[in-house]
Amino acid sequence: MCLRTRLIITISILLITSIGFISIDASSNIKNENTIVSQQINSTVIWENLDISQTVSIDIISGGNLTVINSKISISGTVNGIIINTGFLKLIDSIVVFDGVDHAVFGVTTGRILFENATVSSVNADAVHLEGNYIIDVNNSIFENSGDDGFHIENNNLDFNVTNSIFRNNGDEGFDLKNVNSNVFLKNADIYGNHGHGIKIVTSGNFTLLDSSLDGTGSTIIDDNRGIAIEDSQSFVANNISITNFPNDGIKAKRTHARINNFNIYNVGDEGIEFEAGISDKLFEITDGTIEKAYGGDGIKLEQIKGTILINNVNVISSADDGIQATGANNTIQIINTYVDGSAEDGFEIDSTRLITFDNVTSVRNTENGFKFKNLEYIDMKDTTASNNKFSGIDALNIMGINMTDIDVRNNILHGLVVLNSTSVIINSSNFTENRATNSQTDGIDMDNIESYNISNSLFSKNSGEGIKISNSVGYISSNDISYNELNGISIGGSSNFTIQNNTITNNIQNGIKVVNNSYGLINYNSFTGNKLYGLFVDIGEGLIINADSNYWGSDEGPYYQKAGDGTRDGIYGSVVINNILSENGAVIGYTPPKEIDFKVLFIIILSVIVVILLLAFAFQMYRNKQWRKETKPFALLYINMAGIPLLEHRFNKNIYDSALISGFITAINSFSVEDMENIKNEILVDTREIQGKGYSIILNMVQRSLVALVVTKSNSLVKKSMSNFTIELLNHVKQMEGIDLDEKIEVMDITIFENMVNKYFVEFIE
Repeated sequence: MCLRTRLIITISILLITSIGFISIDASSNIKNENTIVSQQINSTVIWENLDISQTVSIDIISGGNLTVINSKISISGTVNGIIINTGFLKLIDSIVVFDGVDHAVFGVTTGRILFENATVSSVNADAVHLEGNYIIDVNNSIFENSGDDGFHIENNNLDFNVTNSIFRNNGDEGFDLKNVNSNVFLKNADIYGNHGHGIKIVTSGNFTLLDSSLDGTGSTIIDDNRGIAIEDSQSFVANNISITNFPNDGIKAKRTHARINNFNIYNVGDEGIEFEAGISDKLFEITDGTIEKAYGGDGIKLEQIKGTILINNVNVISSADDGIQATGANNTIQIINTYVDGSAEDGFEIDSTRLITFDNVTSVRNTENGFKFKNLEYIDMKDTTASNNKFSGIDALNIMGINMTDIDVRNNILHGLVVLNSTSVIINSSNFTENRATNSQTDGIDMDNIESYNISNSLFSKNSGEGIKISNSVGYISSNDISYNELNGISIGGSSNFTIQNNTITNNIQNGIKVVNNSYGLINYNSFTGNKLYGLFVDIGEGLIINADSNYWGSDEGPYYQKAGDGTRDGIYGSVVINNILSENGAVIGYTPPKEIDFKVLFIIILSVIVVILLLAFAFQMYRNKQWRKETKPFALLYINMAGIPLLEHRFNKNIYDSALISGFITAINSFSVEDMENIKNEILVDTREIQGKGYSIILNMVQRSLVALVVTKSNSLVKKSMSNFTIELLNHVKQMEGIDLDEKIEVMDITIFENMVNKYFVEFIE
């Protein structure tokens, strides 16, 4: 080997050692060792350990193969950075940075990319934009700070995987597929800070997202920014994902089969998950996840759904609208092991659905209803709880069939369960307790216009209204415990036909059962005790009868008939037929109700008795007065001053004066006390005094230093009353006369006036 040849080999080894191995097409030019000014690659080229600045695109064509290892490529001043047309680009442990470039990696034909621990950053449009059947393998790479999408693939029919990669701070979507009719797997992705959707899939095949997180913090496109937006695609599967802080929906899937499992969606501005099936049947499953703080919409919204929906083991907490809302037709919804808490509207709102089933579902502390159903074919609920809701626990309207088993409805404010205008309702082994509102009636169950109902083996207790309220319906109430409700245990009204059997109806604040309006039916084999008013109260239309045979009424004597109970033995009221009762031990005992009292007749009888008594009393009084007049004969009436001098005198009998009479006058005057004298000076009439003598009585009234004395054969109440009235009129008359004092007035008084007053008050005692 000559010296020249050795020198060339030595220089080549040094060059390779300093800048790596470079294999390029013979037509490419190198301006210096670190700057490539123009590049079109159609063969195998490897760049390793380089820091390259480029002002034109790199075009990989015609089967060209560019491998970049542990290098940094900076491209500026061109439309597209790296163009792949039927070529192969490998970025391994490398960074590609762009300035003023639209797309970083661009292709519209076919080719292949393999990114391993690569970073593609800072372009005006998409970091990666490939349209066509490209083979794609991406692992542990970063796509960031682009003006549009971080990763955009269109019109690709080949399967590909993207794993362990980051899509961040891009101006639109982080990851975007359109018309990709293949199987795409995105695994262990970290997608955050993008201004559009985290992931957007349109008219594509099967997309699978695994073990990934999406965060919308910093997003600015408020009206169109979702964690995941997928539509018109074959299927979407997500497992073990986290979606947080997006201004719009967490996930929105339209016209796509979807299965979302093991997820967490937190703090999103509209729906947590929204699914719309469209005109074709779709399978939609949501399992094992939590949606919390959908602060602008529903936790889960199922709209225009057709097909089968499964929601299993999902928690929906603090939604701004409904916890779970579903509308649509010809579909089946199954909700299992699901918990909804604190929705600003209803916990569940289901409208126009064919079949919906609930198993082990809880809806609590919602601002409106726990469950709201409308226009459904069939509802099957078991092992379900609706509690502490501000409206009703369950509200159902226009339902063809309802079957409820082992449901717990308690502490709701409006009602426990409301069912209106429905065909069939079956309730079994359930609890409706402590539904109550302050100063308001809250019923355990309120049903109206039900064609057929059957309520059995359930508890209705401590509701602030009725335990069970039925109107305009037909059905059975059997084997229930109905107690301590603040109105009636059972209230039936409107035009209802019912059978109530084998229930325990106790301690309700008003009546055990109340039946009103045009309702009728059978009430048999029930136990009534401790109901505060009546065990059974009936006020129904004329000609309607309630049969209440074979019930226990708290006593082996049967009920109080047409009478309220006493706290132990219940009463009945109204149009009730009872031929037998049950004893405490369940034996059938014949029963004959006491005859009903006609209160109108009773009133007439009482009134007649009162009239008779009054007439008898009046007759007795008349007879007694007549007897008194016969036995009481006046002798004389005198007006005497304090000196004992008669000023006025009327003698009924001239032969009455004797020593005993004079002595009686003196005794009478002395009987007045000093206090009496003072009262006389003040012209106060002193009570009548009476002196009994032998064969006579002296009745005296003392007024203003004078005495009015009546001498009679015998004193009695009638003559005393006449004496008192005479004295008052005499006193009033002389007060009107002129004079210095009473004595002077009396002395000048016309004797005719005096005599007229005597005749007025004492003529009845004179024969």
